[in-house]
Order: sequence, then C-alpha cells, then structure tokens
Amino acid sequence: MRDRRSGRSAALSTLLVATFWLAPTQPALADFAANMAKVRKAVLKEVVRTLKDEIPIYYEDGILLVDAHEDGQTLTLQYQMLYIRRADIDEQRWIHEVKQGILEEVCAPTTPLLVVGARITYRYVDIDNAALGEVTVTTSDCPRKR
Repeated sequence: MRDRRSGRSAALSTLLVATFWLAPTQPALADFAANMAKVRKAVLKEVVRTLKDEIPIYYEDGILLVDAHEDGQTLTLQYQMLYIRRADIDEQRWIHEVKQGILEEVCAPTTPLLVVGARITYRYVDIDNAALGEVTVTTSDCPRKR
C-alpha cells in the first residue's frame, strides 16, 4: 500500500517546482506573443502587396481573385465566380462544399499564415457581384496530426 503523505509531498514538490520554473517565463511568453504579432502583421502586408501586383488572378473553373486586403490579423481574399449565379445554387450547400475544399488545401500541411496566428477569410461573389458567402479559417479549424 502506498503512503498517502508521500504522494501529497510529491504532488506539492511538483507544483512548487513548476511554479518557480514557469513564473520567470511569463514575461518571455508576452515578448514572444508580441513578436509573433509583429511577424504576422509583416507577413500579411507582404502577402497582400504581392497579390495586389498580380490581381486579377484567374484560377481554374472560372474563379477570379479580385481583391486582397488585411487588417493585421486577417487576410481577406475576395473571389468572383465567373460561371455561377446566386439564384442558380443552394448557397448553404455550396459554401459548405467550398469550405471543405479550403480546409483540405490550407490544413495539409497547415498554411504558414495560420501558424503565425492569422485568419484567412475567403469571400465569394457571383458573376453579378451578389454575395455567395464567406469562409474564415483559423489554425483551430485544422485537425492536429497525432
């Protein structure tokens, strides 16, 4: 039979060691978060600058990237669907299918923008510029590999 006091002592010792080891790292974590935010903002600005030089960008199946902008946290990409009219589709089903395709693309492997804490919003309009829907993806949308 195990002595309960030794179990409590071990737990207390572990807690004390963890407290003293982790306490000094709190400022380091804050510095890391601040630096990560700076990196994220710089990367987003560069991505938008690069895309703006190329827009409009035609993708297969009649998809046209027509705009890109960022707010320091989120990259927003607006696509126009050249062969789709809002009245001709089931919007909820369509956007669900689009989201599944996006997740397959950005999560395997995880897109570096998500790794630095950015969000990516994909906004879609039809050939007449009527809104079809949007999908926002964060790192939490990507399943973790085990």
